[in-house]
Amino acid sequence: MFGDANARIDLSLLTQHLPSQTEALRLMLLSNLEVRSICEDFCLAHRTLKRFESQKKSQGDCSAEVSVYEVLVVELGDEMRSMLDNSVLSHPAFDCKA
Repeated sequence: MFGDANARIDLSLLTQHLPSQTEALRLMLLSNLEVRSICEDFCLAHRTLKRFESQKKSQGDCSAEVSVYEVLVVELGDEMRSMLDNSVLSHPAFDCKA
């Protein structure tokens, strides 16, 4: 995981959502604060969604919360993908494996 105790980024979670952009994602996390911030938000939203889903099973109806976080996870995932697609690191001329 990247980050401090207050804001962790789960790289394995991110690469599950963006498998074709793993290397660009790693590099962008180190060099781009905006990408890092969106990735932190994505991981936090994903963890919160999983918590609400778990509570829904054990404590009752959390449908509204689950719905909100499902949408948020999708939107943040789309935003990460867009930022990576538009970065110079995702350009075919950039070889992340060199």
